[in-house]
Amino acid sequence: MLNLTKLNPHRPEDRTRILENVNVTDDKVFKFLFGSEKNKDLTIDLLNSYLKDELKREISTLEFKNTEIAEERYEYKQIRYDICCILDDNETVDIEVQLVDRKDFTQRSLYYLARLYAGQYARGLPYKRLKPCITFNILGFTLFPGNSDPLSMSAMMNVRTHERINRDLTIFYLELPKFRLTDNMSKADMWTAFLSDKLTLSQKEMLGMAQPHIKKACDGVKRYLSDDAQFMRYFNEEINRMDWLSETEGYFEDGKQEGIQQGIEDTQRQTLQNLLKNGYDLKTVKIATGLSEEQIKKMASELGLSLN
Repeated sequence: MLNLTKLNPHRPEDRTRILENVNVTDDKVFKFLFGSEKNKDLTIDLLNSYLKDELKREISTLEFKNTEIAEERYEYKQIRYDICCILDDNETVDIEVQLVDRKDFTQRSLYYLARLYAGQYARGLPYKRLKPCITFNILGFTLFPGNSDPLSMSAMMNVRTHERINRDLTIFYLELPKFRLTDNMSKADMWTAFLSDKLTLSQKEMLGMAQPHIKKACDGVKRYLSDDAQFMRYFNEEINRMDWLSETEGYFEDGKQEGIQQGIEDTQRQTLQNLLKNGYDLKTVKIATGLSEEQIKKMASELGLSLN
């Protein structure tokens, strides 16, 4: 994660660095990409990448719905979903992005799913007509430290037999800090790479060479932040988030910065390895990794790979 507190958003070179290291899970950026009618194809492709096995089919279309629940009783806790949609077979999906760990997310995600399911009910409606509900949670922190897989799914099941009780209530958690680059990435892996902060925007555009929807998403990010007002709003929101992290977790302590730097170097090394194995030339590798020619040659030698 780029430390924005040391950058001036009005200086062209700093502005370029901010864009190159943009956080695509920022609330407004994410909703611009995945919560609008004109980008509905991005939302469908994203969900198909992760939900296809659970749904047993591919989503062909969806309809966005109101994200704010009108409360019937004043004592109910207010809910505003990030992105809520109804799929072509009437399943309801709530996509939530949570970047900071407030130590209550398992309870929150269960509450959101319960309200989503209960929100379908109308007086006189048979219970059997209730449709499945899914919450897909994108997290900027580790929720389940005992599991190394970024994507996990929870559902109602018999704890003795491990049989699913039904498919009506399902929760997905995508923990972005757990993502690691691999040689052979699935479409879901590529979307996780796009959502994570492990790659620069240029590196994400390289993924777009194989996945047109990711290319469109990268173009959408640049288009959104080309507006000065939206760029400054994004910058200020990110500064506020970093301040919160700094106050609560000492996020920019020296030791953690060293860990972040090591993570960046590991990512650059893995990206370089993938590109060279796939025959990309030196110029392309320099753009994608941000490394100098000397650094690329040194890493390539260490990895036992040749340059084209």
